[in-house]
Amino acid sequence: MWTREELVWQLGKESAFDRFLAFADHFLYNEYDVHGRLLAKRYVEETPINRNQGRNVTRKDRIMKTAIIMGSTSDLSKVEPAVEILKKYGVEVQVRCLSAHRAHLGLSEFVEECNQNGTEVIITAAGMAAALPGVVASQTVLPVIGIPLSGSVLDGMDALMSIVQMPSGIPVATVAINGSKNAAYLALQIMAIKHEEIQKQLLAERKAMEEAAMKANEEVVAKFQ
Repeated sequence: MWTREELVWQLGKESAFDRFLAFADHFLYNEYDVHGRLLAKRYVEETPINRNQGRNVTRKDRIMKTAIIMGSTSDLSKVEPAVEILKKYGVEVQVRCLSAHRAHLGLSEFVEECNQNGTEVIITAAGMAAALPGVVASQTVLPVIGIPLSGSVLDGMDALMSIVQMPSGIPVATVAINGSKNAAYLALQIMAIKHEEIQKQLLAERKAMEEAAMKANEEVVAKFQ
């Protein structure tokens, strides 16, 4: 009969990956088995598991996580479309309102949290002086996407010029003014390099867009024949 350690090892084989996770989850959340819970937690988080194409995958690799930071609660309505798209693709989204000027310590703490917790892309949204994207980019090597927001007398052009003019070595991928949807899709495309399920969903959506465009073309052609 296997010991618990041997059983965890057996269930962790590639052919039983899902059963292994179920076993690990049982002990992770079983308050009456402290030893098993700690063992499973350590095994899941730290032990590479051989999967397809010889790639070493841990449970942390399976998590699809992004962060969205805005500078003011007044920006929320302009950011929500990005949240909806990311969640539709099954991505975990951490949303924060942290001004680069008024809450710089809290902002730095959250960026460091993103550096450590498996976050793959950070989306930032700011208007006017729009320092937020650059401040975030200066504290991480994770991809940072900037959304310039309208709301001032310059209608977002000030934010666009601020975000896009980053110094060499500290890039921010800048989308259109109020372009939160494309910020989400850009984040997904970055994550699709690692996550095949996102890549498949993106390709399917592109195919649907193509079909809709071709149908519209056929309707125009038919109307003027």
